Amino acid sequence: DETHSSVNLTNSTDGSRFQIGRAYGQDFRAMKGTVSEARVWTVARTAQQIKDNMCNITGTNSGLLARWNFTAGAETGYIQDSNGGKYETNLILANAKLGGNYTQVKVPKAVFVSKGCPN
Repeated sequence: DETHSSVNLTNSTDGSRFQIGRAYGQDFRAMKGTVSEARVWTVARTAQQIKDNMCNITGTNSGLLARWNFTAGAETGYIQDSNGGKYETNLILANAKLGGNYTQVKVPKAVFVSKGCPN
């Protein structure tokens, strides 16, 4: 129900981890849902730019730092950065433990689903 105008990925109290689906190492801040794709940009994006490129990146990718596709459909312990940029930023899939400890896990193939793009 909350809206945000900006997100600071460099300032946190969770060991400076970048997390998708959970915030500040607290289970009550866990996302309940499915992630198809995640992207990190080094430039500000307008709501219209995000909407226009929700299903496919069109036009310039200038400023796209990382892109992860969660619909691979294979057992894996990481999601490869498919951006092909200057830095390879593979996303490690981990089981969050009490106290902020993270252990890489192999996620079963059945967890990865493709639901298509909403219109």
